[in-house]
Amino acid sequence: MNVPIAESAGNGFNWGGLLSGALDVYAKVETIKGRKSASGGDQMQAKLRPEMENAATRVIAPQIAPAAAAPSTNIMIGGVSMNKNILIGTAGVLLAIFVIKKI
Repeated sequence: MNVPIAESAGNGFNWGGLLSGALDVYAKVETIKGRKSASGGDQMQAKLRPEMENAATRVIAPQIAPAAAAPSTNIMIGGVSMNKNILIGTAGVLLAIFVIKKI
């Protein structure tokens, strides 16, 4: 008794091609790592971005002096700090309403 053999139609999923592509990408990554190691670039990178035991990188923020505080645009009225622009706008609207009522 002859048993038919399963054949691919050509447009099916190809595991061999997927595996081959993944290995090619891995080989490229390892080639870049090898070149970096040979030129000493990996030592410079290790100084700038130290790697932890679980291969996670830790970003070290550069030590920057705190910026000088910008001058405040707030006005103190009766112990309450109010934004100068909002206060002037509110005063302008109240003045306009007062003038319109008088006319």
